[in-house]
Amino acid sequence: MQVNLPIKNAVVVHSGARDDYQVSISLHQENCLKYLVTDYYWLSPSFPQFIHRIASFFVPSIRSRFNNLLPSSKVVISKRALFWFLLSKLPFNCYFRNRALELHDQLLARKAGYLSNYFECSIFAYSTYAFVAFSITHQPKILFLMHPYISWVQQTLLDRYSRNTSYYSLLGEYEFSISSSGINSLLKEPYFADAVLCASSCSLSSLPKSIVIDKLTSVIPY
Repeated sequence: MQVNLPIKNAVVVHSGARDDYQVSISLHQENCLKYLVTDYYWLSPSFPQFIHRIASFFVPSIRSRFNNLLPSSKVVISKRALFWFLLSKLPFNCYFRNRALELHDQLLARKAGYLSNYFECSIFAYSTYAFVAFSITHQPKILFLMHPYISWVQQTLLDRYSRNTSYYSLLGEYEFSISSSGINSLLKEPYFADAVLCASSCSLSSLPKSIVIDKLTSVIPY
């Protein structure tokens, strides 16, 4: 069932400059954002200024991790998550990189879950971070589903591959490269949420019918 979901105060969690921080900015403009929990934010006071300058020298694109409409005072950095993110960029094998990124995601989710509980705020978790964060907090849980549900994506890719095996690269997509525990977490996310917000009608229709019927759902297009 679709409803308008009131949010009084929320902790948001995602990595990078996801959607140019539009979710956090929208909440902030309505005075509903407690914190965004992420792995890096340009010129955040979490790091000395010279660290930001050095980082931007080696990775110029890191300057994009910022939006004038989202003050750094509203952003909490997980330095441990950042550590694992940086490790994932080193020339290790694929298994290590994927494992490092999964640890990075878990650390972000845990920090957000703890902050949600501590400040008694709703948690607004992007998919990938939701299951771990939801398992920690006792506050209202909102899942933001950017992409279609993982089982729908896997089945769609497998169907295409079965029709044309030259598309073997499809089996290397994210949905097939993460660990079994990561897949299970993605499968469980909507079942632990109190509400599910989707970035598109496609994402909404990819959810199991029981979720669409039993949960509060809505589509918020980009």
